[in-house]
Amino acid sequence: GMAEYIAQTADWLDKIAPHFPDLPSVSLLITNMPVDRLVGSGKSTLMLLDFTPDNTFLTPQGVKFIDPWPQSTYQGSFLPSIGQFDTLLRRVYDIKIDPEYDAMRNQVANALARHLGLTSEQGAAHLRLGAILQYALSAFVRLEDDENQARQYYEQALSEVKKLVS
Repeated sequence: GMAEYIAQTADWLDKIAPHFPDLPSVSLLITNMPVDRLVGSGKSTLMLLDFTPDNTFLTPQGVKFIDPWPQSTYQGSFLPSIGQFDTLLRRVYDIKIDPEYDAMRNQVANALARHLGLTSEQGAAHLRLGAILQYALSAFVRLEDDENQARQYYEQALSEVKKLVS
């Protein structure tokens, strides 16, 4: 569950760090973060490592998700996926968000956190972990075409990691 999410996030940060040697590499911080600090009651929900608007479609048959990453488990917390999705919409695609979206996201995130037996701080940490992964992925895909933008996303990931581990 969360250990795999943390490991995947650290791997992506490690792929980016050599491109910006003047910035600190923080994958060790995130890798050494105690996973039990993020675990609640032991209940789980669907956990996806690449839950993005590009992979999610609404069809007449319902919501469809394409291109899942191979994972050792798909059980864990869906909160990082919400953090990833939200970061991509707001910070990467810069989509203007309707205030109703915030209310809905908060309601869903709070309900999921309660279901998982998480404190509000743990729920916020799960959302932040998703943001970190999305910033890392967004930086990685821009390394060749837009190094300045890649650097900005990597710096955002670093900033979020520092908040997560403090």
